Amino acid sequence: MKAHFVVTISANRKMERQAEVLIRSIKSNGCCPDSFFTIITHQPDEIQSAFLKSHQIVGYKQNPKLKFPWSACARWNITPEEDLVIGLDSDVVALRDLNPLLNQMQSKKGITGTIVCHDNFKIKDWKRLFDLASLDYPENLYQTTRGQRCPYYVNNGVLALSSEYLDDLRQATKTMIDLVSANYYHDFFITQRATTLAAYAIKIPMNTMPHEFNHLERCHGQPTKDTYFYHYNVSRDKFFFDPSNFLFKMI
Repeated sequence: MKAHFVVTISANRKMERQAEVLIRSIKSNGCCPDSFFTIITHQPDEIQSAFLKSHQIVGYKQNPKLKFPWSACARWNITPEEDLVIGLDSDVVALRDLNPLLNQMQSKKGITGTIVCHDNFKIKDWKRLFDLASLDYPENLYQTTRGQRCPYYVNNGVLALSSEYLDDLRQATKTMIDLVSANYYHDFFITQRATTLAAYAIKIPMNTMPHEFNHLERCHGQPTKDTYFYHYNVSRDKFFFDPSNFLFKMI
């Protein structure tokens, strides 16, 4: 199956190499050689990688009002080439055939992600954000692996979206970024909170996947044979640049 994979990076060699590994892994381990790939960056003219330049590169302007980058939401500023769009951070790698997973996500429609498990945001903060956004606080909550219950709060590192909802989600997310940043300026996860509010605002179908869909190292340790996308951000330096590990060998 073909999908449109969108990888967000900053224009530096480390993240470029991570993006190279990610795309190569999707084409090989992920068995998606014919899918469409877009690289999103706020410095498109500074990309050095010849491999990345052979794919579509889309630039975006940094929002000077934000304390932290909003590239995770800028990834929706594309024209979709396939019915299913997969937004990815660069510090992710595909470890197995993705086609059964992609077929499942396409059949579900809407937005699909993995509920985060490493966040200290309080319920009172969520209720405040929903109130500020003039949204009803959801009755159906989701349980994280830490036993917390929260609204549909998914990790932006691996996120799937039916292309028919892309325009609405992009506009709603921009609005919610302004709202969250105005009230929680020092929160590192501003764009992740904005994704949650935007999804409820446009009433998009919300789907969840098990952690194998987005295997966060900080929560689940090293990958297993069942892992689809391995999100290795905590050990980014020591793990990624060790010549003995499998990621290095993919380059």
